[in-house]
Amino acid sequence: MEDKLVLQKYINQAYFHLDQVDEFLKGIKSTKNIDTNKIRSAIYYNSELSNYYQRQLRIDSAIFFSNKSMKILEENFQKVDSNLISDVYSRFGSSNRNRGVNSFNKITPLSMEWDERNTILNKYLDTALQFTKSNYRKSDIYLKKGLVYLDALANNYNNEDGNINAIGHKAFIISNKNFQEVADNSKNKFQISKAYSFIGLNHFYMKKHKEADIYYQKAIEKILMNDSISHYPRYIHILNWRGWNYDIWFNETKDLKLLDLSIESYRENVKQWKLIYQRGESNESGKHDGYQENATSKITASLGKKYLLTNDPVFLKESFQYSDYSKYPNFPEREFSIEKVQSHLKENESFIQNITTIHPYQEIIFLILKDEVHFILNDQLKRSFPYYKINELQQFNDLKTFKKWSYLLYNSKFKQVDSILNTKGITDVIISNSDYNPTLNFDIIISDTLSKTWKSQPYLFHEYNFSYSLCVRSFLESRENNKSAKPALGLTIGDFENDVDLRFSKRLINKFSEEYQSEKLDITRNLKNSNVALILSHGNSKYEQKLGEIKTSATNTFSVDDVFNMNLQNDFVIVTSCSSNASQTNYSEGSSGNFSKAFRYSGVKSTLTTSWDIDDKANAFIMAQFFKYLSNGEAKNQALWQAKKDYWNRCVDEEEFKPLYWGSYILTGNVDQVVIEENKSNINWSWSWLLLVLPIGYLVYSKRRKRFT
Repeated sequence: MEDKLVLQKYINQAYFHLDQVDEFLKGIKSTKNIDTNKIRSAIYYNSELSNYYQRQLRIDSAIFFSNKSMKILEENFQKVDSNLISDVYSRFGSSNRNRGVNSFNKITPLSMEWDERNTILNKYLDTALQFTKSNYRKSDIYLKKGLVYLDALANNYNNEDGNINAIGHKAFIISNKNFQEVADNSKNKFQISKAYSFIGLNHFYMKKHKEADIYYQKAIEKILMNDSISHYPRYIHILNWRGWNYDIWFNETKDLKLLDLSIESYRENVKQWKLIYQRGESNESGKHDGYQENATSKITASLGKKYLLTNDPVFLKESFQYSDYSKYPNFPEREFSIEKVQSHLKENESFIQNITTIHPYQEIIFLILKDEVHFILNDQLKRSFPYYKINELQQFNDLKTFKKWSYLLYNSKFKQVDSILNTKGITDVIISNSDYNPTLNFDIIISDTLSKTWKSQPYLFHEYNFSYSLCVRSFLESRENNKSAKPALGLTIGDFENDVDLRFSKRLINKFSEEYQSEKLDITRNLKNSNVALILSHGNSKYEQKLGEIKTSATNTFSVDDVFNMNLQNDFVIVTSCSSNASQTNYSEGSSGNFSKAFRYSGVKSTLTTSWDIDDKANAFIMAQFFKYLSNGEAKNQALWQAKKDYWNRCVDEEEFKPLYWGSYILTGNVDQVVIEENKSNINWSWSWLLLVLPIGYLVYSKRRKRFT
């Protein structure tokens, strides 16, 4: 009790191992001023923050705080105890492990190979070993040493040729040696379980599936106590790896029993994680689906495989159920099924439920038409489209990079769909997009790579009219709740006197004020009083932000958090600021905090948002055309599609044809007509010359009539 910092360290460690990361972070922050030895507190604080961010998979932050703690330690080496020295070196080696070879190359003048990288990291971990006498700490460091080499083996496993090279074989031997050290000498069952599970993963990467399964079973046995589970997060982690092992084993042998075992493993994974989530033991938004390892998506794939093998619709139905449980778990519960989706589709519409899994990479597509359903499984992917690559897709100044990622998306997500829709002549497509890629805009996907200019790319935009849905439940809710409120158009534009002026947006607002029955309102009143709310502003949202936000003035912002706290009934909310559809992505929550999600959750029937930075002039033209078609009674999706085509048809130079200008818009939710009333008192004076011509015409007509009679 004399050493409060050490006591708090044990409490923090308990929270960390129980996966209570919010409490873990609070505990870390409490240590900043807990110790009279400010140097010791600062070193511990930064080192544990590194541990926290590594757990959150925010690698750059983990490395930053690890480097900071190491720098303070090196300047005060003689002033701290050996255990703290061990902690800092251990964290440093562990956090930098996640850089990989490519990232190491960015910070060193060397062209670094795996052996060299492993040697550098092990020097830090070996130093950590020298400074600790605790058996628990030693075992923890041996686990980290093993993981350094397991990385090299995993990298070799992911090579496209599928062969394990000499580096991989060496990594297998060394990493197993370190993990076995823990299994043999640790007195902590949790550590032993981790060691066995890592040995199992090692054998999996070496394609020794039977041995891998034996070690996974050993790992599970260590955390089972009289039919109860001593550590749920570790149990779920092992189940996921075990299911993955069965998946690949089945692919190699086609033994149906292995497919059943993968389903059983994933089903248990989902069941246990739901228990944790419902009890509130994991309150990390978006991370409830088995450590972000999307077990619900994987069981979707496994059940789908069984459907394809047996043609039993029971497996298709169950697969579809899991596919939607993998999406937006907090969206209001409602009954859903393939048949229910079909009952809400029109003859010219198709609905796509798109799921991506990693470990293994698989694309699962439910293509639902009014009278038929197609289950598409693409499990031969050598690589998929990770959400963090979306910025590369949006490099609209680099045509080569854009074509690479856009065409990859076509092959994995739409090629087979394209063939079916072409045959059926269907152009209206509703996408319930993958949680792994929730902000993809299918408009800008290309169907081949032969064209050499932005103008000539075969964009899907030319062939299909896309709109989006968060999930099946969201789609049904938007179709079933179709009572429109009384017409009311609200207009909001940010005040940017001391910022970059939105001059084209200002003209647009003035134009709409004259042409439509509308009212200029601040953003809150607009959302509360208008059936259709148009918001034009600067946007601050980025893909690395947890919550999106827009600027209402040079100093004030309006965030997604504000929307989540509202109860709204708007038919349509349009937010044309930069990147209003962007935010951090989590597997099960999709985008954790973009405006599309927030407005749909708060009760808005449909939204129009943007996936990247937009051009004010192009946006003003597209919005003007969009509202013209809406006021003429066109459905929202048809109006938007036609407005984008109008923009395309007026383009002149190559720059204007880039998707940057026309492809950013995401229409989410209900696509039906919405009432936009014109100002009846407003006369279009561009046609006023007719008023002068008509009397003259009447006089001429009268004279001619008299003459001929």
